[in-house]
Amino acid sequence: MKGSGDVAVPGPRAAKVEQNDRLLRSAAIAILAEEGWNGLSTRVLTARCGLTTGAFYARFENVVAFIDELWDEILLDAMIGPVDEAIAAVEEGDRDRFIGKLDSLAHPSPEILAATELLQAAMVEPELEPIIAPSVTAFLERRTRPSAEVSVEEATVAAAVSFVGLGLAHLAKRSWVADLDVRPDLGRYFDALREPAEPLATPTEVIAEYLYVYPFDTGDERLDRLMQATAIEIGERGYRRATVQRICRTAGLSTGFMMSRFKTKLDLFATITEMMWGRGLDQVTVHLAEMSERLGPAMAEAMTWREMQNPVITRVQVLATETSRMMGFIPRIAELVESQEQAFFSTLSSGGPTAFVLTEFALGSGLTLAVWFSPEIRDLPYHCVTAPLVASAPGL
Repeated sequence: MKGSGDVAVPGPRAAKVEQNDRLLRSAAIAILAEEGWNGLSTRVLTARCGLTTGAFYARFENVVAFIDELWDEILLDAMIGPVDEAIAAVEEGDRDRFIGKLDSLAHPSPEILAATELLQAAMVEPELEPIIAPSVTAFLERRTRPSAEVSVEEATVAAAVSFVGLGLAHLAKRSWVADLDVRPDLGRYFDALREPAEPLATPTEVIAEYLYVYPFDTGDERLDRLMQATAIEIGERGYRRATVQRICRTAGLSTGFMMSRFKTKLDLFATITEMMWGRGLDQVTVHLAEMSERLGPAMAEAMTWREMQNPVITRVQVLATETSRMMGFIPRIAELVESQEQAFFSTLSSGGPTAFVLTEFALGSGLTLAVWFSPEIRDLPYHCVTAPLVASAPGL
């Protein structure tokens, strides 16, 4: 007889359901980390678990409903938890905790990789946006919105930590990241962010003209239109939903013209990646140098952060994020992106990537992710964090 203090033991059916749920969650995390959202389907998921599709549909209406539960119960905390704890560590003066939490994003677990994939995919996949966006937006607003409880300096420090954390997870699949020890540079960040400067207002005039121009000038006007349409469509809909038919319709060209130049959508995507990625890296460097001469390096950095979050360039922001996401699953895109990044690294005095370069890349990647979920983050006075960061930056 069961006493009043005894714990009920689940029956065989309930135990089987729990076991199946564990299998499905583990398999989904692995698929998202290895193959991305585009690789996840009921058939692939159940086959990986050795289950029938009936076992899946007995618990979930569809894959989206399953992801909704997985995000709420596991992946949201896997992604946001380390960032939130790193922000708290700055507030509390806990250097080791700050470094450890952000380092876990630079060298992520499968759960963090899966969460990062969903975070990025939510920018272009309508079925994911209502699952992912509200919780991420709520976190960013709680941490980076000045209020009676949160000072402007605290909000801006939290934004900088969020940028670096999200960016480190975003870049984790780069081959050049794996062997870098980012902890010393994270220590530099901690020291700088503990002592923010005066929150000077960032000038609002548009200064980064290169962000508003697609770099297509092949000498063939129709080809330029096709590539621009590809950039626009992928920037609006993502790689999966940017169909050849839609791209050609936007360009005002026939699919026959496209197929006469490119065999597949991947060929077209690879071409615009090759033309845009390295050019973007070079232009950021030139822009920063020019603005530093006019305004000083700290304000130039602050203005660059603000400009890269301009809502006018949402397509460019999404295109860059989607290109990085696709390189995690398409070897050809990975090779193109990494070859251009390596060429960029060769222009630095260090001759290659360093932990400092990684955190700089992470900042750029993370801020374009964050602003998509919380546009108001653009209005923070970034000079109060760029000033100590620039002052502590090592020579390349």
